[in-house]
This record gives sequence, C-alpha cells and structure tokens, in this order.
Amino acid sequence: MLMVILDNRHLSGVKSLLDEANVMVMPAGGKPSGAQVAAFWNFARCDYLAAYINHTKTRLDTEDLPVWTSAGLLFEDETIATPLSSSHTKNPYVEDEMRADMISNALVWLLSKLMNYLASCADTQGSDSAGWKRLDYELEGWFSNLPESFTPLGTLYPDPKSSDLSRRTFSEMFYSIPLCAVTVQHYHFARIILLLHKPRGVLPSVREQLQEVREIPEKIRYHSREICGIALGRPPGYVRIHMLQPLFMAGQCLEEVGERKIILDILRGIELDLGWATEYRVKELLADWGWSPNGSPPAA
Repeated sequence: MLMVILDNRHLSGVKSLLDEANVMVMPAGGKPSGAQVAAFWNFARCDYLAAYINHTKTRLDTEDLPVWTSAGLLFEDETIATPLSSSHTKNPYVEDEMRADMISNALVWLLSKLMNYLASCADTQGSDSAGWKRLDYELEGWFSNLPESFTPLGTLYPDPKSSDLSRRTFSEMFYSIPLCAVTVQHYHFARIILLLHKPRGVLPSVREQLQEVREIPEKIRYHSREICGIALGRPPGYVRIHMLQPLFMAGQCLEEVGERKIILDILRGIELDLGWATEYRVKELLADWGWSPNGSPPAA
C-alpha cells in the first residue's frame, strides 16, 4: 500500500496526468492493467487525506461508480458490497479472504464520500442529516461484514501494575495482516469525524438530549483509544507511516496526560525509526494542548 502524501498542487498535477493518460478508462473488452489500478488507489488515498487536511472536496468523483467499479469495487444499489452482504457469485472478497487490499479500498471510497460530505456542509454552513445517516449506515455495514482477518489476532489488555506507561494505559492489538490493522485504524478515524459532525436534531426530552451529549464523547474516546491500541501492536514500518493522521486525530481527542505522552512517543518513534516526518504534527498537538515545546504539560 505505497502512498506518498502530496500537497494540493502536486495532487492536481497528478490528477491531470491520470486524466490525460486515461488511467481508469476501461480498455475495449478488457480491464485496466494492474499498474493503472495501483496508480488509481495510491492517488485516491492521497486525495481523501488532502481533502480532509485542506477542507475541500476530493478530486475523484465518488458518484462516478463506473470508475470505482473499474478499479475493483463492487456495488449493490449504489452501496459498497461487503464480504458477507454481497449476493455476487464472483465476489473477490469471498474468493480469497486475503484480498485485504480491496476491502481496504472500499473504505477509501467511503472516506472520500465522508470528506465530500464535510465539504458540502461547509459550503452550505449546515448539516445534512440524511447524508450523515447514509454515511453512518454505510460505515457500519462495511465494518460489521468484515472477515476474520480484520479482527485482532490477539490483544494485550492494560496492566495497571506494569512499569511501562503504555502497558498501563492502552491495550495492544495484533493483526495477522498489517494492512488490516491500518485499515481498521482509518475506520476509527472516520467514525470520530462522523461523530464530531453529527447533526443536532430536535430530541423530544431533556433525558434523551443529555444521553446524546454524554454518548458522543464516550464514543470518540473509544475510537481514539482503538487507534492507539492498533499503533502499539508493533506493526511493520511500511504501515506505520499510514497511521499518522489517525494518531493525530486521537491526540486531538484524548485528554489524559498519560494518553497524550504515549501518542507523542508513537509519533516521534515513526520519524526516528523510519525517517517519515511527524514532528510537525507533534508541535501542533503540543500547541493545541497548551504544553511546552519540550513536551511538558502545564503545571497544575
């Protein structure tokens, strides 16, 4: 899952090249080459992250389903087909559970839709309740129908007696397929974004209003801690570099000093071990938390 994060100008240039080269145009009587499909998905991953960071719509049109179908996705009634929900007799998910890449790609399409939803809400200065519910339904459908390879192979739960801060604070989750780990992490990232932008409907009672107000922070904390637990599961370097944005999101959401210190350690470890720049995100978190540049929390 090779991906290089590009800035807006680079992405626009790459998109123009893809269009000019007809990368996703179906050859007569055939399918796109493996290189074409790989180029498409590398771009799509960069595209939705750039859209999130820059608060814009994606360059790829998520409503142009033939393009995404050409890239390998399956749809039923304009909804992504998942491993257990699809009625296709020739479903690549079911053919080989190890096709984790295509399940991950399905989430890329959903994340791209999510970014376009956010951009549309910003344009209209309001929330689209129907659009939110649709995304919530589709994300839940994707997650609830995942094969076993997307379930942790093992979990080390927090040990309050451990001398190691991370072992006392978070679970550590281990996956047999590294791509599954980072994909589930981006699912939790998507869930946090959706919760943060949940439309505030008119609820019939004070009790129900209070329940919703309390539940959203609890759910956000849960998804944030899942992101950290996956990152602590010792994934290989080639997937650790894709965990930057979910970890940054978790850092923005979690409030305990110990949790925040661990996130800083994880982010800095990525740059130290792999040379992948993360210090700029560390500095943003420190500023957001009101901590000193050396990573110390404010005095009580």
